[in-house]
Amino acid sequence: MQRIYSLNFSLGELPCSLIAVTPQHIKRPTTPYYSHRHSVFEMFYLTRGLCTIMVGAKSYTVHAGQFILILPSIYHSIKFASDDICKMSIEFDIPPPEQLPKNSDGRLISSTFYASPAVVSDMAGQLSDTTLCNTLEQIRAVTEKWEDQFVMREELRALSAILVLELFQKLARQMPKRLSRKTDAVSQRDIVIDEFFNIHFARNDGNELLAQKLRVSPRQLDRILRKIYGMNYREKLQEVRLEVSMDFLLTTDKSIAEISELVGYSSPANFSTFIKKATGKTPSKIRSDRSR
Repeated sequence: MQRIYSLNFSLGELPCSLIAVTPQHIKRPTTPYYSHRHSVFEMFYLTRGLCTIMVGAKSYTVHAGQFILILPSIYHSIKFASDDICKMSIEFDIPPPEQLPKNSDGRLISSTFYASPAVVSDMAGQLSDTTLCNTLEQIRAVTEKWEDQFVMREELRALSAILVLELFQKLARQMPKRLSRKTDAVSQRDIVIDEFFNIHFARNDGNELLAQKLRVSPRQLDRILRKIYGMNYREKLQEVRLEVSMDFLLTTDKSIAEISELVGYSSPANFSTFIKKATGKTPSKIRSDRSR
């Protein structure tokens, strides 16, 4: 079960936030692992089993004793998970380098985290890795006994700071120096909106539901979305539906009719029209081209 925290902490001049932790995730075979994104960093840490994760156009295999750290706003999906998988996921936020003072010590940390869309790290056999594993297990222990008490919140805040520092020490040794992506700092509202699109992309009344969740009018919602994404609700919904549709078409054997229903279209014909307009190809053509 995911636990939402939004706990703020800082490393020198670097303001950070722990967003959410799912301490134990055991595979449910019926879960649709469609492509989605978050506005914040997402870290998977496997304690048992293995999984294959598609991040952007690249596939990563993560084994027990490894973690994968995924950059904000990068589409990703789990393509395979072993039956015995057990993983913890952590979402946290740090500001991009351009938002920090030039001489800030935090700039180096931020640059390291933003240097690659995804990084898989083997944590076996090294002292620093053992320390990082211990920190992750401490976070798991705190979140599993969570009662929203002051002492527990402060313990989790301190562990989050330690985790980010240990990740920095680990990643600084293996990441490229150049930055490949920039993103803006996010608010709790932005996170709610992102997660809404990740879950409710098949709804045709989603704009009304999201507006209610944010306590704004549909017109105000469009203004908010334009500020975040540069597009209104309908345009953003189509972007998400296209990403999910391509994920299903290219990586599964689901029928076009099934995919059409899963992404919220009333008929396969309407779905095909949408895909053809967006990509220049019909779903059948996309499906046939993938085997070449």
